[in-house]
Amino acid sequence: MVRGRKYPAESWPLTALQNLYTGQRDTAGLRRVFQALVKKDPKDAQARNNFAMVSMLLGEDVAEANRSAAELHAAEPDNPVFASTYAFSLYLRGRSQEAVQTLRALGLNRLDDPSLAAYYGVFLSATGDSQTARTYLNKSAKAFLLPEEQALVERAKKAM
Repeated sequence: MVRGRKYPAESWPLTALQNLYTGQRDTAGLRRVFQALVKKDPKDAQARNNFAMVSMLLGEDVAEANRSAAELHAAEPDNPVFASTYAFSLYLRGRSQEAVQTLRALGLNRLDDPSLAAYYGVFLSATGDSQTARTYLNKSAKAFLLPEEQALVERAKKAM
């Protein structure tokens, strides 16, 4: 249960819970918060994206998460956060080369961001480009990653 329901008109409870769960790297808790935010405002693109991403990380409601990721990316293809969520959706469906292309379309300079680098490295590893993947996976060491994201990075490193 998300305690933010006690104060439905207020945004601070959900913000406080989001900060708490982020600090604890509690992906399931974050999913509940993002779900509540989407319920509160279905047009909140950031909340929809975050809900889609953590849903995919947890393997919950993946079909709906894929649909949301595609819609958000189509609406804002240059948004790196939406692009990475959409690319992750492609990767989960075995379309790693398309995932690489989706992130590469942002421009290589933007892929130096540690969080984007983590995903780009995972996708590159899945396509067999171990040398380039290693470069980006090493950049991901500075990223704030949820446990499921860290596991993706570790699996990609072991696969090389």
